[in-house]
Amino acid sequence: MLLEIENLQVEIPYGKMKVYPVSGVSFSLEEGEVLGIIGESGSGKSMAMKAIMGLLPEKAKASARKLSFQDLDLRNLTEKEYLPLRGSRMAMIFQDPMTALNPLIPIGEQLREIFERQRKKGRDSYGGDSYGGDSYGRDSYGRDSHAKDSHAKDSNIQDFKIKDFNTKDSKERAIALLASVGIPNPEEKYKQYPHEFSGGMRQRVLIAMALSCSPPLLIADEPTTALDVTLQAQILDLLLEGVKARSTSLILISHDLSLVKERCKRILILYGGKVMEEGRVEEIFQEPKHPYTKALLAAIPSMEKDKEEALVAIEGNPPSILKEFICCPFYERCKERIDACQGSLPEEVRLSENHRVFCHKISSGGKI
Repeated sequence: MLLEIENLQVEIPYGKMKVYPVSGVSFSLEEGEVLGIIGESGSGKSMAMKAIMGLLPEKAKASARKLSFQDLDLRNLTEKEYLPLRGSRMAMIFQDPMTALNPLIPIGEQLREIFERQRKKGRDSYGGDSYGGDSYGRDSYGRDSHAKDSHAKDSNIQDFKIKDFNTKDSKERAIALLASVGIPNPEEKYKQYPHEFSGGMRQRVLIAMALSCSPPLLIADEPTTALDVTLQAQILDLLLEGVKARSTSLILISHDLSLVKERCKRILILYGGKVMEEGRVEEIFQEPKHPYTKALLAAIPSMEKDKEEALVAIEGNPPSILKEFICCPFYERCKERIDACQGSLPEEVRLSENHRVFCHKISSGGKI
C-alpha cells in the first residue's frame, strides 16, 4: 500500500476558537491507482491533502492514528525531513494555474531549477537514491522496477533519468519536457514569463513540473479550475497519460463528479471534513447509498433530462466547522434523516470490499 491514512484530524486556531476543516478522515491508496476525492467548497479536500504534503498553514495542527507513505510515518516529520520527499516522492498541483507559478522567473528556468535541485540532492535522508533507484524498489523514473514499461512507450510525456545529466543538460531536459506536454515552440516558450501563457498552457507547465521527477504520488487539487470546458478534458487526459506512463498514484480532487467518473477507479465523498461514502466508481454512480451522494448525483446537469425539468438543488447551507461535530454533518440538509442522526456520529457501514458509508439510516437497517 502506497498511502494509508487513519483518523486524520486538522485543527486551526481562529481567535479564541478552533476550526476543524478535517475530522476523522481515513482512506488508503495503492500503487498506480487513481482516486477521486469529491466535495463542495469547504469540505476539507484541500486541507487533508496539505496535511499529507506537510504544507498546512502556520499554527495549524494535524494528528492521525496512522499517516503512512511508503511505510514511512509522516506524523512527526520536520520541515527539513519533508523536503527530500516533496518533488521526488510526492508532488502536488495546486488549484489556480494563474497564480501557482513565480511571475518573476521565466517558465523554462522554473523547470530547470527542479532538475538542478534534484541533481544536487543526491541520496536523500531516507536512503533513497533520487537518481538511480531507491529502497522501495522504484527506478529513477519513480516506477516499480519490476513493472513493464509498455505504458511509457505509448506516452508522449517524456520521462527522464536524472542521474545521467549535468547542469548543461538541464535546459535541454526542460525544453523536452515542455514539448512533451503540448507546449508549442518550446525553445521560445522556455524564455517566456508566466503572464505570457494562457491558463491552459500554465496548467500544462504545472503538470510538467509535477511529473518531472516521476514521484510515486501526485495530488492534483482541482487542476481544471478557471479553465473552459473544452480545455478541462484535454488537461485531465494529459495528466492521466503522464501518471499512467510512470505508474504514479494520483489523487484527483474535484467538486465535479462528472469530471472524475471516467477517470478514477474509486471515489471518496467528503462533507464537512468527514467521509460520507467511498466506493468504486460504478458503486457510487449506480448504487449510491448516502443521502449526500445521491443529492450530488441528482444535481448533475444531464442531456437526458427533460428541458422543462429543473435542476435539483441541495437545500440549506454547509455546516459550520467552528466546532467539532457531535452528529452527522449533513443532518440539517438531509431529507432522509432519522432521530438517531441528531444524537451521534454515524459509524462506518461496510457494504462490500470497496464500498463503505457513514449513515445512521443504513446502520439501523433502513432502506435508502
